[in-house]
Amino acid sequence: MTVTHDSGRGYLYFKDGRIVNAVDDARLEGEPAAWHVLTWRVGRFEFRPGAPGCDLLIESTTESLLLEAARRMDEASAGGEHPTHE
Repeated sequence: MTVTHDSGRGYLYFKDGRIVNAVDDARLEGEPAAWHVLTWRVGRFEFRPGAPGCDLLIESTTESLLLEAARRMDEASAGGEHPTHE
């Protein structure tokens, strides 16, 4: 899945419905890239079917990635910060 945001672009790779890798324009890969992309509040999404053409770097569940991204957003909001380049 390609996610396009005003500040960049990220890619989430799925296998059997689970996120198995992520890459973003900040040259992050794996979980850090997934957290970065998942904290974007707005964006455009484009799904492309097919097997991921990358290494499977993320072993965490998709649910745990989403919860960690939400936690980071909450902490950033409490501190008056933005977790991304919004």
